[in-house]
Amino acid sequence: MSLKSEIIKIVHSSDPDIRYKASSGGFLSNLVRWLFQKKMIKCALSFRKTGIRFEPIMVKSWEEYEIVGSIYQEMNLADFITREVSVAVGAETIFLTCLPCEVAVLRKILTKKGYSCIIAGLTCSGQMTIEATTYLMKQLDIKPEDVTDFRYRGNGWPSGVQISTNSKKYFVDNHNSIWNDIVHSEIFKTPKCNQCTLVFPKAVDFAVADPWYRDIVATDKTGMTVVWAQSEIGQKMLLEMQMDHVIEIFREIDLETLMESQKQTSDKKQVFKRKKALMKVIRVCIQSKIYKTFVFPRFHNKHKILLKKLVRLCKKF
Repeated sequence: MSLKSEIIKIVHSSDPDIRYKASSGGFLSNLVRWLFQKKMIKCALSFRKTGIRFEPIMVKSWEEYEIVGSIYQEMNLADFITREVSVAVGAETIFLTCLPCEVAVLRKILTKKGYSCIIAGLTCSGQMTIEATTYLMKQLDIKPEDVTDFRYRGNGWPSGVQISTNSKKYFVDNHNSIWNDIVHSEIFKTPKCNQCTLVFPKAVDFAVADPWYRDIVATDKTGMTVVWAQSEIGQKMLLEMQMDHVIEIFREIDLETLMESQKQTSDKKQVFKRKKALMKVIRVCIQSKIYKTFVFPRFHNKHKILLKKLVRLCKKF
């Protein structure tokens, strides 16, 4: 069977429990389980949460893997892998998920240690510092030390931030909420994201994204994943997973349709890079202590709306 230059499908896990718990459809979680079952990997990158903090770990079985959903806080995966992953003994393969900016450096580190990699790259609108999360906690009047369980996403789609304390449970929707305003404020982005234009990862086996299409947003509440199989091995694995009934295919799309799902993010990143001097001035103002303490809490939604208007205006000039 001849493989296409790119295969892009909207899929979801065949396991309803995994599909529901995951951020968007459960493809990556099912992929990890399938890879361990097929003995195609020695270990996989996973994450452990303590309170509101997440830290990377390497797991050697599906039973050790934790479905934590999306993570909206910065972590240094290159430093973790350099410190924690020992040199390979023989032919060994590791599975990773990472952001577009991390693909090349992580592959280089693991190749130097003697590993092959299967990499699933996440579509990225920009990573945030932990301050975004602590800011949300402050607005909800929750002390981070009181948190007993925390998730940014998962348990339905598109879901929202889920926080549990000993006395109460909180849910903050991913849309039309203070959390959405925080995410799109540009106040809490990591400095390295300021001039990055990468939305989709390159040179990976799989690039994955949320299916932000009107028909899906209007009808699906459990989750699906847009999967772009970029490599030959990625395309073969996607086909085998389908034949093994590990995933179900909703529909196949072309590259243009894929780009449309992330057009708003792509346009914003291009504008921010082109208007570098203007954005530098804006960031100095909005990231100041005075603005974050007195202005943004009162006008967070208006802040987001004004920023969107600025992007639209800058696109014209």
